[in-house]
Amino acid sequence: MNWRDAVLASLRGFSQRHRSPVIERQPFLDEELAVIVSATGSLGATPAQTLSRHLQELRDEGVIQFLERGQYLLLDDPIDVEQEDLTDEAIDFALRANRLRLGIVPTDSVPTRMRRRRGQARIRGLITQTYGGQCAVCDVEDNRLLIASHIVGWAESPEHRGNLSNVICLCRFHDALFEAHYWTLTDDLSPLAAPGVTSHTVRVLLEQMVHFRCPNQFRPAVEFVRAHRQRCAFAG
Repeated sequence: MNWRDAVLASLRGFSQRHRSPVIERQPFLDEELAVIVSATGSLGATPAQTLSRHLQELRDEGVIQFLERGQYLLLDDPIDVEQEDLTDEAIDFALRANRLRLGIVPTDSVPTRMRRRRGQARIRGLITQTYGGQCAVCDVEDNRLLIASHIVGWAESPEHRGNLSNVICLCRFHDALFEAHYWTLTDDLSPLAAPGVTSHTVRVLLEQMVHFRCPNQFRPAVEFVRAHRQRCAFAG
């Protein structure tokens, strides 16, 4: 077996035994270095240095991420945010890699609910940042009025709750209208408002949507935009 595959197999085995995607470097070395050397048939004099080099390469591939305090985050499988107390750093890396899952594990305890809320808070923080702290379709910049709005709803697609390309930064007003299907987006992300709205207040809010402000990361995916548009009767 080559070194890359042996290191990755050991990372997976260590993660499964300890039931955590967060891997402590020194315990990993203590338990797995001899296993890796045996699997590769290595006769080198500095196996620890060879291991470090291949860990760097796996990081470059996006398979693992280096955390603080000599830890690695294994990203080749989905990570359930409710399973353990991940740091904000680990949650953010998992979100950016589209590996974080929310709401899959039943919320049968206070710690579980708190972990889920932390995951939701990190989604909001990242999305607000990528949209420059402003609603994507109007001029609202008050952080108290900004939320992470899922394009395909929380209940509709559990596997995409942590997918940042399924989330837009909207103010509470335009989020409510988006969820109620008063407006949607075209494939090129132009706002498309429902015609014939009788409410003066709703019409005013819809008229404030001049254009869609694209984020600096995690552009809304066409597949999610189309799914939302299909649910809007006026856009059919």
